[in-house]
Amino acid sequence: MHLRGNGRLPVRAGAVNVLWVISHPHDVEQSELAESDVVFAAAERWMPWGMSITPLLQCTDPTRFYPPVSPVQHPAANRLLFVGNAREGGRKIVSDCMQLGYEPLVYGAGWQDHLPSQMVGGHYLPNEHLRFAYSAARYVLNDHWEDMAAAGFISNRLFDVTASGGVCVSDAVAASTDLFGEAVQTYTTLNSLRAALEAAPPPAVDVRRIAAQVRDDHTFTRRANELVGAVLGRLAPDGVRPSTG
Repeated sequence: MHLRGNGRLPVRAGAVNVLWVISHPHDVEQSELAESDVVFAAAERWMPWGMSITPLLQCTDPTRFYPPVSPVQHPAANRLLFVGNAREGGRKIVSDCMQLGYEPLVYGAGWQDHLPSQMVGGHYLPNEHLRFAYSAARYVLNDHWEDMAAAGFISNRLFDVTASGGVCVSDAVAASTDLFGEAVQTYTTLNSLRAALEAAPPPAVDVRRIAAQVRDDHTFTRRANELVGAVLGRLAPDGVRPSTG
């Protein structure tokens, strides 16, 4: 089983080789797909070189990401929140917000030299604190690598935020985001970003309904079951990989 991110791994002879492309699709080579027995991708409609790829979206851990029972005090409360490291060339959604005069609260490494001190919440936000920050923020900001957005690879952060009862504003992805309903708003221009940020968040009852649906439909357990099922479908009744010779 290879979770394909930044690097390629060799296939293993005599085994059922499963490739799950979760990021950087433009780095994937045609030969990788051809030599794998089963190929999944974290996109709804990714068909490079005309090949048929089975969609398997990213997901969340419902034991870690779920709405707090009651509101909690957090520095992100009622603010725009961005969690992610700085990158060479910047993070577009943070830059776009600043162009419009907004000052998001930012957590991540490498921001200290690029943002005013009042915008930097810290270089790291522990995973166990994320759901509290996500649910407390007015909007959680999200962005994608350009090749992922173009190919419809939906960020795992959208699953974590919505499962936590948060509402997200994200750059647009070339795929349907209907699975998140009103909990994810996308933008393509500064004007549409302003409109999204100035709009009132959806009702809390709707956000919690979406959170429950995400935690039910998009979990690691469900994804693991699909992966195991795909492997079992390639094995003979005795559990041995059928010979292709």
